[in-house]
Amino acid sequence: MEEGTPRMAKVLIVDDNMKNIQVLGSVLRDAGYSVSFSTNGEDALRKMEGSEFDIILLDIMM
Repeated sequence: MEEGTPRMAKVLIVDDNMKNIQVLGSVLRDAGYSVSFSTNGEDALRKMEGSEFDIILLDIMM
């Protein structure tokens, strides 16, 4: 990527409720974010090892 070229911020959504993931993911994609999701902690950790995220939105009551 060239210097000064904007990139989409990468967001990881971690939630066991697919409806929450769908709604939040849709809002974030429409706002220009690159969105990934996990439905459990183990999958989230694997994704975090393989990619850098700018922010992780985590449901702490899963």
